[in-house]
Amino acid sequence: MKTNQKINRARLGAFITTMLIVAYVAPLCMAAAGPGEPSGDGNFPEVPGVPDNAVQYNKTETTPVAEMEQVQAEEPALFCYRNMTMLMNCTQNCSAVFTVDPDVTPKILGLSIEPNQTMTLTMNMYRSPLQGEQVMERTLNFYLGIEPNAELQLSAQIRLHIN
Repeated sequence: MKTNQKINRARLGAFITTMLIVAYVAPLCMAAAGPGEPSGDGNFPEVPGVPDNAVQYNKTETTPVAEMEQVQAEEPALFCYRNMTMLMNCTQNCSAVFTVDPDVTPKILGLSIEPNQTMTLTMNMYRSPLQGEQVMERTLNFYLGIEPNAELQLSAQIRLHIN
């Protein structure tokens, strides 16, 4: 009987040790993967003109607040958030920081940029104009601010998909 108890204790000890290792390693693996990993699960909104080679990031449960994203040169990236989908293409490496007012209804935008250097763009989308801004008679029910981190020369095209 004592031998069976020793074997059972050894098995229980091995099981507990294994579970502790799994409980320790699993969160580390999840953190290493990060929330911004490319995803190809197909749960994206219909976005016209998305190239086949676009890297897709599915964050449809997130309203972005200072979300830092990386766009590699000549590699289109599709960022899908709860209330904004952004297709970006840049001729230089670019960091983008997205913030969207939670009250903005879902928008689909495209941004193609040809800067003369690597840069960071800060993009803010608001439901209402900023204080002091002139309001047009007709609006699209959102306001977009785009600001580079440095003075640079660039050519850019903004596309807005309107259904």
